[in-house]
Amino acid sequence: MMLGDSLSTPLPVADAADASSAMPRASCDSEGRLSGKRPSSDESPTVLIFEDVLLPYSQTFVVEQAENLRRYRPVYVGLRRADGIHLPPQRTCVLNRGSRVGRLREVAYKLTGFAPGFLAELRLRRPALIHAHFGPSGCLAIPLSRALDVPLVVTFHGFDATMTDQALSRGSYPDRTFVAGRAKLRSGARKVIAVSEFIKRRLVAQGFDPAAVEVSYIGVDTQRFLPCVGGARKRNVLYVGRMVPKKGCEYLIRAMSAVNRTRPDVTLTLVGDGPSMLSLKRLASELRVRAEFLGAQPHDAVRAHMNSSTVLCAPSVTAENGDAEGLGMILLEAQACGTPVVGSRSGGMPEALIEGTTGLLAEEGDVEGLATNLSRILDDERFAARMGEAGRAHVCRNFDIRDRTARLELLYDQILNGEARGRSADFKSG
Repeated sequence: MMLGDSLSTPLPVADAADASSAMPRASCDSEGRLSGKRPSSDESPTVLIFEDVLLPYSQTFVVEQAENLRRYRPVYVGLRRADGIHLPPQRTCVLNRGSRVGRLREVAYKLTGFAPGFLAELRLRRPALIHAHFGPSGCLAIPLSRALDVPLVVTFHGFDATMTDQALSRGSYPDRTFVAGRAKLRSGARKVIAVSEFIKRRLVAQGFDPAAVEVSYIGVDTQRFLPCVGGARKRNVLYVGRMVPKKGCEYLIRAMSAVNRTRPDVTLTLVGDGPSMLSLKRLASELRVRAEFLGAQPHDAVRAHMNSSTVLCAPSVTAENGDAEGLGMILLEAQACGTPVVGSRSGGMPEALIEGTTGLLAEEGDVEGLATNLSRILDDERFAARMGEAGRAHVCRNFDIRDRTARLELLYDQILNGEARGRSADFKSG
């Protein structure tokens, strides 16, 4: 069997989602599978959406962006599959399909960049460019870019620009090789995309040419994340995210202890899972916080919680290894639902909201500041309503995924026309 014999079979269900777009687009059905017809035709230029592992549940934003391309046809390419997001088999190509031979091929490619059968399969796709997500995957995509003679674009999302080299060197093979190969990526990528100004500053500090780094927000589907007309909101604080120290959930629970002392009717709903779950449950019990831990939930359930809660809180902090939030997609999703947000001045999160208008911010780990901000929204229904309306308008105006992806396609155009290297255009707003 040739290395290129790598078309994937359907992956397990990812997340539940519906489609409310008036425009023809690929969307997720009630079981999380991509459905519907994409507006771009088979004659559209092909962009290879590359990730080392295709694709964990936590990376739905990669698929959301790709499936909103209108003038380019996305084909998902990786070294192996994850037990994660379902991808369209006819537009998915992996090197290692899980057999012993496949694993050997993956190792050989990582060590040498050599995979002739895989390259033959990708050439049949007639790609115009490669768009890799995350810095380590960008390094792994360099041999493909050179062999296919197509430009490479790499998006940095968070940890890949913020974690210390020492921490990355203790990580996976792609993370370790990224530390050594960052210089190759600086010269090998035609364009580097940062998901926030914060991430761009980090990349420039690491030696990336400021003119070669574009800030391009991914955005959210404002026709799927939208307010529920006529729905009642509970006196509830919502948290959505992984249960890891970086997300700062400990500080939220401590803040809720202060909130509950004078507002015993307010509940805290926590959606997500992770290694800190048990310790966080113990802390909530010790502090007598009215908390319910729901674990991981499908997207339709998350949207329902956003629409029934008074406020969403994202209390992220910078982890000991340097990892910080690239932007804070959950803040955008909540605002799109008309839900006020409370966050922290961590990473790129301040770029996701208008402080005092669509949300409130506290310093990292500031329990008193979080409690004050949550109480202000909980105690003033009119203020909360104004903030929710302003948040919805803010996201629709600046972070709608259709508009954001259309701007990304303009960047693709510039790259293919030979205009993008060394040129910094504004793809953020306006």
